[in-house]
Amino acid sequence: MIVSLGSLFNESFILPSTQGFTTFTRSFTVASDTSAKLAFEGVGGDNIGLLIDDVSLTKSVPNLLLSLVC
Repeated sequence: MIVSLGSLFNESFILPSTQGFTTFTRSFTVASDTSAKLAFEGVGGDNIGLLIDDVSLTKSVPNLLLSLVC
């Protein structure tokens, strides 16, 4: 699965089929006001894909640090 947030964040996740739900946390800095599309793209080709649950974005002040948790 490829997870992206516009040009702010992009990462690929490859997990075994036996992998249970796991928390991933990523942090990145937003330099100024912006808008972006949060996207999850399945690339496994197995007709099932990774399961995602409880995705959130949080803002930390004053540095505008956002965390992506999925």
